[in-house]
Amino acid sequence: MAVVGLAGLGCACAPRIDDDLRVPRTPAFQLTDLRLEPPQRGLGTARAELRIDNPNAWPIVVKSLRYQLVVNGTLLGESAIGLDTRVPARGQAMVTLVLPHPPHPAITALATRPPPRGLSYRLTGEAKVLGTGLDLVPLRLEGVRRTA
Repeated sequence: MAVVGLAGLGCACAPRIDDDLRVPRTPAFQLTDLRLEPPQRGLGTARAELRIDNPNAWPIVVKSLRYQLVVNGTLLGESAIGLDTRVPARGQAMVTLVLPHPPHPAITALATRPPPRGLSYRLTGEAKVLGTGLDLVPLRLEGVRRTA
């Protein structure tokens, strides 16, 4: 009986491995800035800043992004870019997406005179991420980005 009690005591005192260290979590992507630039040389440009938050206890690497950007209901275009961005353990990294697009009259007007209510956006696609157990992380970011 005493042996069983000691064995149980030994198990209760054994160090536990925190589940947070073993179970990979999906990184979070957030759009922090969106700017439309007026057309130059026949193309307009959209710049989107993304913050990548890594909730894991180890670094991850965002290898690439494939995405589509819609602003105020107008599809600006699609792009795929290689990144190789390292995100530290429980840290964050910033990425700027630059999307040249053909001029759209509605988007050109927004670039020269942004609406006071802001720009509605939808950025969809996927990110190739190493270190999470998932090869591809789906992206679906949407909302209204206030303009200065």
